[in-house]
Amino acid sequence: MSNVIDRLKIKTSSRLPKSPYFKLIEYGLPSTENLEYYEEFVTSVDYARRIPRWVGYSLSRDYLSRCSFQSTSTRTKSEFKSHCQSTPKQFQATNQDYLDSGWSRGHLAPAGDHKYGTQQGINETFILSANIVPQNLDNNGNYWCRFEWFVRELARKFDFVHIITGPLFIPYDKKTSKKQK
Repeated sequence: MSNVIDRLKIKTSSRLPKSPYFKLIEYGLPSTENLEYYEEFVTSVDYARRIPRWVGYSLSRDYLSRCSFQSTSTRTKSEFKSHCQSTPKQFQATNQDYLDSGWSRGHLAPAGDHKYGTQQGINETFILSANIVPQNLDNNGNYWCRFEWFVRELARKFDFVHIITGPLFIPYDKKTSKKQK
């Protein structure tokens, strides 16, 4: 595993001082397949499903307190897009995939956690296959939102919080039209 981490550090050393999520890499990653590095998060893209397998980032008390008064970044300047860094185009999700699907576009690395950084950092949280998964609208606007607030409170309480999020697939029985437990 240390070989993989060393390669990751060498490959991305130009971003190391700028990106706090590299503290996360020191502890290992869930997988190293199809990795993409963004200004404030790292992700593993699932080519078959065209969504992230997982997204990892870090928040710190210093980041949240220092930047909250200086930021001019806002999610209103951002839009959902399909431009992953290295994922081939045929494996990237599009906005059409969500149109009339009944699913909400849910952030794994929340835009709200990155509004304190640069506009580019917050824009990158809107890249579909890198950071967005289909979510039930009620979950996205309620339960997941509360979880995001909880994580920010943890980051204000502790020096550093490392977050890894990913989709959960609940089995569905087509015969009974019920979710499996």
